[in-house]
Amino acid sequence: MVTRWEVREKDMSTVPTRAREFVLRSGADVFAPKDPLELARPSVGTPNAEGTLVFNTVSQYSFETKKNEKTLVVTSLASKAQAKYPLEKGGELFWLDGQTLGHVYSPADHESSLCALSLKVETESSLSFDATPDPPTLIGTFPSSTSGNFIYNPSSRTLVFSDKVYSDGNLTAIAEGDKAWDERRNSAFVLFAVSLEKKGEKWSFGEEFKNLLKGTGHSTPVEPFGGSENFAVSKTHIVYTAKDPVLPEAWHTRRNVYIVPLEGGEPRELTSGKQGAMHNPVFDASGNKVAWLELEKDGHESDRSRVVIYDLEKDVRYTLTQPWDRSPNGLSFAPDAPILYLTAGDHAQAKIFALPLPPTPEQNSTSPPFPPKYTYPRALTSGGAAHAAYALPSGRILFSHSSLTGPDDIFVLEGLEGLHDALVDKKEDPRTLVNEEGAHLLSSNLAAIVKTTQLASFTADALASKNLSKPEHFYFTGHEGKRIHGYALKPRGWSEASAKEGKTWPVVMLIHGGPEGVWDERWSTRLNPNVFA
Repeated sequence: MVTRWEVREKDMSTVPTRAREFVLRSGADVFAPKDPLELARPSVGTPNAEGTLVFNTVSQYSFETKKNEKTLVVTSLASKAQAKYPLEKGGELFWLDGQTLGHVYSPADHESSLCALSLKVETESSLSFDATPDPPTLIGTFPSSTSGNFIYNPSSRTLVFSDKVYSDGNLTAIAEGDKAWDERRNSAFVLFAVSLEKKGEKWSFGEEFKNLLKGTGHSTPVEPFGGSENFAVSKTHIVYTAKDPVLPEAWHTRRNVYIVPLEGGEPRELTSGKQGAMHNPVFDASGNKVAWLELEKDGHESDRSRVVIYDLEKDVRYTLTQPWDRSPNGLSFAPDAPILYLTAGDHAQAKIFALPLPPTPEQNSTSPPFPPKYTYPRALTSGGAAHAAYALPSGRILFSHSSLTGPDDIFVLEGLEGLHDALVDKKEDPRTLVNEEGAHLLSSNLAAIVKTTQLASFTADALASKNLSKPEHFYFTGHEGKRIHGYALKPRGWSEASAKEGKTWPVVMLIHGGPEGVWDERWSTRLNPNVFA
């Protein structure tokens, strides 16, 4: 008896072998695996409170020098003028005032330092750093080298940040504790507050680093992925999310939302105690309302998130988007109108949505009887992936946007001063603003007032010669009659004429396993379908 393997071995023995060296294609128009690794990587944009300037950072690795260089870029929203500053020491940045950035970095084996980077704005088209080429101004140092997630509130002149400490909760005693216990600390992240204000031309630290969570058993940002989006700061209070301190962490995803005064005190829980995980607590401009994204089921990480509002004046909590079948991942209150802006996935695209705020109901409710205009958000963007949306004064939204043909660039939505009237217009039912497959559409009355302007581009020149395919969406009916959604990227060299002549190309089919993520129209260095195409 001859086995199949033996036959294969026998047949292969007669085939001449020839060593072949596999070489990846390269060229000016070829998007090779090396290209996305050397391409500039812009961060999202962060605007100042006035909405006049935005900063982001751009990192770029070089195979030639084997180094990664990081640059701070500040852009004017009025003129698109830019000022750049090399970030040789890395670190974290945040706005101190309309023309000054706080820069925190940690020298080797030293406490973190806070410096002021001042911008000189002579005209709308003239923008530069006062610190260039002189060193930035040192404001002070932190007792630790691991402080992070900084949020500065200019109204209260308070800087809030996170750090790890020992059981005594004392930030200034960390150095002694590290020596005593081999440079380890036994708390998760907790929040601290310190006064920070400008007197004349000089910024100065306060002397007391106040532990806002001392004695609570709470920790935030929630590890391992949490950051400054886990808490928000108003003129008088901090709202934050933390794992339920009573439940075993390994078996529960439940997080609670708490509010605590900036001067310290007993935190007050705002959540019902029956929810699952939650994210992104934010204040409105008055500090009288808080919103967050809440998952209903404890123990589930891929449950649909819903928008929850807490009216602090009326002490009422209510859910807004209970009937909406999308899962928002970011939110921001408009500073000058009763509107909440959301970002959410929609048929492999990430869009910005707008939702008018209804009057607060009389009592807590997860399904208040609001009309559809208050429970079904309406799309303001289409195509690609819009995220990190910041509502600005004068009817504007600053956001970052990437696609399958390029990394994040910075854009502005304008003309939203009359948006609230358009959203509450009784003539338009938001439930009907979808295509035949259910993807959200930009309505005609919103399209007439919304204007999108690109503010900054970081990789267009480097990608100009590359053959990058745009996605073509398709649908088909799958198992149990389910509609399956996908998109195709045509390979390099494909043309309609060649296809009609019978020429064929190999196909690579990528299937996402889900359910906690999605392959959408978003740039990815790690998994980029245009490399396959």
